[in-house]
Amino acid sequence: MTMTTQPLRRGVDRFERSDARLALVVTVASVVAFVVLVVLPAAVPDFVPPAGTDLLWRLGAPLGLVLAPVAAGLAGVRSACVLWARRDLDDTTRRLHLAVLVLLAAFAVLLASPIGQATLAWWRD
Repeated sequence: MTMTTQPLRRGVDRFERSDARLALVVTVASVVAFVVLVVLPAAVPDFVPPAGTDLLWRLGAPLGLVLAPVAAGLAGVRSACVLWARRDLDDTTRRLHLAVLVLLAAFAVLLASPIGQATLAWWRD
């Protein structure tokens, strides 16, 4: 009697879904950090950070200004490459990657909008 083994496709799907979730979380965290640490202080005149968080605002805002678009962009590139190259993704993983790309597009629209441009101009001053 011979035994046949099947590849562990379910385990591979779990890892691919985990990667998609990680890309989505990175993109969401990047957008939230950008809005909270960069857009909020620029939008509120005479913004004063809460007591005890001066260091967070002084370091987090410039890092959020630079790293948030980079991290979101890298997650978006990864999702686009996976969607382009892999034809056998399950529906959930495909939807997670598509959500990353939609959120990245919304982030790009925010950066290109008048509010985003005003925020970047405010930070340059």
